[in-house]
Amino acid sequence: MVKCPECGSKNDNGNVYCSECGNNLKILSKTSNFNKKAILLGIIILYFLLTISGNLKFNNLPMILISIILSYFISGFITGYTADRLYTRSSILNGLVVGIIITIPMSILVSELASDYDPEFTYYSFIFLLLMIFLCGLGGGLGGYIKLKKNLGKSKEVMI
Repeated sequence: MVKCPECGSKNDNGNVYCSECGNNLKILSKTSNFNKKAILLGIIILYFLLTISGNLKFNNLPMILISIILSYFISGFITGYTADRLYTRSSILNGLVVGIIITIPMSILVSELASDYDPEFTYYSFIFLLLMIFLCGLGGGLGGYIKLKKNLGKSKEVMI
């Protein structure tokens, strides 16, 4: 049974129009709206984080936090962007793949920057960052999955 979004009456699954009000039950297309201000703000924040992490002398903790925030941002952005177009399992995989891809350059970057300040940090940071960024990629993927499940739960009443 398909519920009409206009009048709320129940219709058979094969109906194209509502039997009560005549409203079209099929949604023809869903346009994707990008919040340009949010994307611009994310790019500006990303730029400042990369600038700060590359140019300032720092302790170990700020670089780890920057790596975690960066991986959440990128994996969440890509997963959220593709969540409407792909199936749920694909959204989780996108977050995992992004987490793995981010791990390698961020680990090399942190190791190179930290080796001048603390040589021991280089060995421990690679394993720690590998684990943290992978988990953050998974977290971003799960965030997209949860958002997609909520959106699918709302749209089950209307036939697409």
